[in-house]
Amino acid sequence: MKKSVILALMALVLGFTFTSCKEDTQPRLSKPTNFVLNTPPMADQLYILTANSSINLTVSQPNYGVATTPNYQVEIAKSADGFDKGEFRTLESMTTMAKITVSGEEFCLALCDLWGYNDPETFDDSPRPVYVRVHAWVPNAEYSSIYSNVIELKQVKPYFAVKLPDTIQLVGQPEGWTAAENTAWLLYETEPGSLVYKGTFVIPEGQFPF
Repeated sequence: MKKSVILALMALVLGFTFTSCKEDTQPRLSKPTNFVLNTPPMADQLYILTANSSINLTVSQPNYGVATTPNYQVEIAKSADGFDKGEFRTLESMTTMAKITVSGEEFCLALCDLWGYNDPETFDDSPRPVYVRVHAWVPNAEYSSIYSNVIELKQVKPYFAVKLPDTIQLVGQPEGWTAAENTAWLLYETEPGSLVYKGTFVIPEGQFPF
């Protein structure tokens, strides 16, 4: 009986050992230590931003140790150390492509916000250097987050691009079913991107249905 118990315990220990070895051989996502944003061939040339223009960037995937598809998001700053100081803006769009195409409009929206341009009268469209880096991460893996090196685009000429509050048009009997012509019946977003809208309307009794 004693011998049987010993053999059973040995089998159990061996089972745990084999299970442990099997788990250790599974591919695992490593904490990345290297992530490169390549300097574009046109980095020294003049970028003239328009709503239809674009800036092309390429990155080398972080060294995660296994094949995976991270998210990439572009950030810009006025100076190379602006990222460390928290003086930067993150572009809204994300991609999983190592070749990143940034729309001129999105880049310019972030640039105007970074420089504090909110009035066309004080807007300065002179070319200036803009510093760029890329944030990479794998969803649901916090330790996978890594930032690339910083590159400089030496001459970026912006245009006045400010994100305006969105609107919602109210349509119905009170406004006469004239949505195509009537701009008085609008709900305005409290802040751009907030998705919170407000407005005040006078609706005569009996005309409430929309």
